[in-house]
Amino acid sequence: MEITNIAKLLLEFQKIPKIKKTRTFLEISGYPHYENVCSNILQFFLNPNNEHGFRNLILNSLIQLADEDFNFDTDFDIIQIEREFHTPIGNKLDLLITTNKYVVVIENKIFHFLNNNLTDYSKTAASYCFYPKKKQLNIILLLNSLSEKDKEIANYDNFISITYDRFFKNLKKNIGEYIANHNPVYFIYLTDFIKSIQNLKTTTMEDKVLWNFLIENSEVVQELADKFYDYKNHVFGKIKILEEYFEKEEFKHGALNRWIWNGRPEGYDTVALVHDYKIIGNEITVDACINLKGWSIELFGRNQHSHAYLLNEMGLSINFLDKKIDQYEVDNERVIIYQFKTEETIENVANALRDLLLKIDSYAKSIEI
Repeated sequence: MEITNIAKLLLEFQKIPKIKKTRTFLEISGYPHYENVCSNILQFFLNPNNEHGFRNLILNSLIQLADEDFNFDTDFDIIQIEREFHTPIGNKLDLLITTNKYVVVIENKIFHFLNNNLTDYSKTAASYCFYPKKKQLNIILLLNSLSEKDKEIANYDNFISITYDRFFKNLKKNIGEYIANHNPVYFIYLTDFIKSIQNLKTTTMEDKVLWNFLIENSEVVQELADKFYDYKNHVFGKIKILEEYFEKEEFKHGALNRWIWNGRPEGYDTVALVHDYKIIGNEITVDACINLKGWSIELFGRNQHSHAYLLNEMGLSINFLDKKIDQYEVDNERVIIYQFKTEETIENVANALRDLLLKIDSYAKSIEI
């Protein structure tokens, strides 16, 4: 691959607008796009009698988009909202809502195409409309608009399609009069749900610029990715070479265990040669780490008690480090004793690691006396 091609690719990549998002709790949990999870949340908020305190806000804001005359009276009307309601032939309705005057079917669609038996859903709802006589509404609540083919299917069974965008816009328009009486905790939950759904929509729209860029430059991108993968393996492979600088039994007097931690399968781009110590009951560990940013030799306690011992007893001892432990850089409760560039000779890294291990051995022996 020519360097000029790489430079041009990176320059073009830098021009693509970066999408900055704050992850919601649903996204952190890994469930923002699961239709069952979304339907469970809808069932809770659509019910005016639940403890969220929004009364009929969410219900009216959605159903009125299908029928502007719909209005649930929290003082007189009775409501029942069922999840995964079984039809006579064994299908499941996402949500079936019955009130004094209405029977409402809601089919919740996030990403999947429309492959449901809408005729069965409609007939099932209709069977609850005869006595007492009620009005039937069939709704498809979806992330994106239906295709022309799916519109024909929906129209055939009198289903009205409503996007989450329209639903949330109507909800926000109506929310003002309900603010005073809502439960603040559930306001946070509702906001998180709305943001999670909107982020799904944003991903499908704004990322198209990036996707088009990757498609148009796929060959160069793939070649660059392959080279990057090879380089990462070259960097991470140095940890095995570092281990070979130490004899099998070296430091076995003090260190309980020596092993390699390979964090890559867990999503971490760092590997480490680990030495575990136990000093008068405290679990002290030395990690010689390498990643694409460089080498670091780190010292930390495996638990809170051990970490406190490292900082307050071991670290302050004149028989341990060359300077007080609070004079070293600390990152996430790890004391950084040495740092090197990625291309530092492994011999120099091994000498620094050996120096620290000797200090720990010496310290351990001094307190045994």
